[in-house]
Amino acid sequence: MRRRSTTIGGGSRNPRNEYLAAVAGMYGSTADPKGARRFDGASPRETLFDSVMNNPAVPLLANVNRWEFKNKYDINTTNTWKETAVGSGTPLVCLDGRGGRAKATNGSGDNNYYFYESIYEIAKLSSGKHLHIRGTIEIADVDQADWFWGLCSRLSSGNLFDNRVDSIGFYGADGSANINAECRKDSTATPATALDTLTDAKEMILGFHAIGTSEAYMYVKTEDNYDSLIITNLPDNEEMCLSFGCRNGQGVANSLTVGQVNLIQDN
Repeated sequence: MRRRSTTIGGGSRNPRNEYLAAVAGMYGSTADPKGARRFDGASPRETLFDSVMNNPAVPLLANVNRWEFKNKYDINTTNTWKETAVGSGTPLVCLDGRGGRAKATNGSGDNNYYFYESIYEIAKLSSGKHLHIRGTIEIADVDQADWFWGLCSRLSSGNLFDNRVDSIGFYGADGSANINAECRKDSTATPATALDTLTDAKEMILGFHAIGTSEAYMYVKTEDNYDSLIITNLPDNEEMCLSFGCRNGQGVANSLTVGQVNLIQDN
């Protein structure tokens, strides 16, 4: 397995005890090199979720949130999601199959979109606390879309694509298939561009591990893993929602499919 890593914002990682996973015995680390559920490429970036949902100790150590997209409640726009749309398309609907996926299809106008914010602000970066999140996305026409997936403070106006104030996640821009990552604080962003590229209608795993309010490992998990470490402009003082959406880059309907999302944060 090949891995490409970059550090965004200067500096390098300061090794420390990844205690949440180490205590739970989920992967090897400097504190727990022989963890009971260790993984070949032991890393705080993408291995935590290989066993976390089967480990009964986790609820004692962390807050666990999960979005499964398997039933009507999972896509409910009164109790689960705040839905915002321009144009008339097909709102979020669960798809058949065991993958736990949901799809929103925009109207056919240029710049038509759907985006979703979780009803509750679900996460906040905090000093000394670890936060892990992982999920999947799939876009029908990747180079004809603006899109975002990750955590974002509640929008008071505007849209998810142009008006994020505090956020941490991944985005793409119309005209490019690149997967970019960002940390954004008070509307100032530190991006990590071109981590990888999306392919039309192909599912991709995205995730990040934020360590306190100073480091965020942003990763794309494929046959070859790509990741970047961002150490500036982490949103350190805002509660954030799980947020995702897609906007057409032309006068043709586009769609975004999201898969099960797991979010874990230290108590």
